[in-house]
Amino acid sequence: MSEVLFNGISMTALQAHQPVFQTDGAEIEAQITSPESSNPAQSTHDFTLAWHREPDFYFFASDDILGATFRGTTGGSVASFCDGATIQCPCGNGTSTVGGCPNSSTTAGARLAWSGQPSTTTDSLQLFVAGLPPNTTSLFFQGANSINGALGSVNGDGIRCAGTPMRRLALSLASPSGGALFPAAGQLPLSLAGSIPPAGTTVIYQVWYRNPAPFCGPSTTNLSNALVVAWTP
Repeated sequence: MSEVLFNGISMTALQAHQPVFQTDGAEIEAQITSPESSNPAQSTHDFTLAWHREPDFYFFASDDILGATFRGTTGGSVASFCDGATIQCPCGNGTSTVGGCPNSSTTAGARLAWSGQPSTTTDSLQLFVAGLPPNTTSLFFQGANSINGALGSVNGDGIRCAGTPMRRLALSLASPSGGALFPAAGQLPLSLAGSIPPAGTTVIYQVWYRNPAPFCGPSTTNLSNALVVAWTP
């Protein structure tokens, strides 16, 4: 079995080709039958599988249906919103479904994405942003609530969707190719940097960045899309 995570417009493998069970018969037609819990309010990464075992005419003389439970990774969910295609950019020029409002370097805007799992016990979540103006200053920040639902409010050449109370996480200098990440090597895990309680909570992440080149209006700042993260133990 392989476990994958929907990451923006791509799929990321969390666990690839994990053995579930093995017998001497030919095992075919594997199916994921259900999550372990049918309670929609319970976040679970455990799944029940079923498959067909053919007879080997030595140990097993008949066809059988076998089942097992697969325990996946821990952690909550991550979803992207506040992109240029669904919000009203200040200059009415947003078209990207994955990034924020356009900037002087890219019409797709700055795209905030992620890897890892938002688990307070096994935190592996990392944020990375692409599409920034080269070598510009960026700020990763955390908000407790969204602004105006998912529509946000105008802030410079972009839209801010992560609302108060806010927490500054880290200043970063974009690479020559316009990328930055947090946490980098030697920095606190994201859950500790944001003081996420052990029981978990839902917060919003966004990146504010400088864009001094003439673009859109007179402002020299812009923002990426936003991520809403449901932290769990």
